[in-house]
Amino acid sequence: MKLVVAPASDEQLGPRTLQTLFTSAADLGGVFYDYLRDSGGTVVGVRYYLMKSIKFESHPIYRQFLNDERFVFRAKEFVDMVAEARHSDALQKGSLFLDVVQDFDGVQVLTDQGRCTLVFNLQFDSPELP
Repeated sequence: MKLVVAPASDEQLGPRTLQTLFTSAADLGGVFYDYLRDSGGTVVGVRYYLMKSIKFESHPIYRQFLNDERFVFRAKEFVDMVAEARHSDALQKGSLFLDVVQDFDGVQVLTDQGRCTLVFNLQFDSPELP
């Protein structure tokens, strides 16, 4: 299963043909993530743990999402993100469930006309809460 976080303006478009960005700019600063689930147990986002300090406002990828309500940035700790705007309120209120899976399956950064899309490979996609 894949969780796709596209720029807000592209959220309704679904998967498109994109090129993979293979540069050091694609370094998101972490190596693993846990899942964020809604009250029904569906994976709606991830908590991506940072292994180094990141200046979000100057980062080539994160800066594209700074004003996006689907993201919560915690400097030197993690970035929480949900794929769809309808889960933003729950994210901002902290009412999503953190499913600690320590998924190392990877994230791809895709680009299209300068806009980045994040694609997380989810190993554990059970619809039930742990």
